[in-house]
Amino acid sequence: MTESHSCFMLFKRKLLNLDLSFELGIHEKESDTGCRLGKYLLTNGVNVCFANAAPAFNGCYGWIYLESIYHHRSGTFWGASDARIKAQISWDNKYFKEIVIKSQRDYLTVKEYLKFKLHSYLFKKLSR
Repeated sequence: MTESHSCFMLFKRKLLNLDLSFELGIHEKESDTGCRLGKYLLTNGVNVCFANAAPAFNGCYGWIYLESIYHHRSGTFWGASDARIKAQISWDNKYFKEIVIKSQRDYLTVKEYLKFKLHSYLFKKLSR
């Protein structure tokens, strides 16, 4: 694993002098803020400890870190002014964000799961 997330990073004081760019890869599809920082630090000889992530929402969307922190993927992109970043916000991002905010949980009910699967299936069929 060489991707990271800037929300979950702790730095030693001596690393603050490195030229860290939280925008590395930000304009690429499926790339999140700070996701390349871990790899950048590794290539510069810094020891990096990556926390394993478990899939959230029945394996359909998002991640749970350290058995307690939910990561929504491109959740911060909602407030972006750059159209390239906003374009990465998909239907599923909106769907799962609504469940997290309204229901405060990271799993799907049977009805929510079926709705997501049906939408995904139809989107793939209609996108061909």
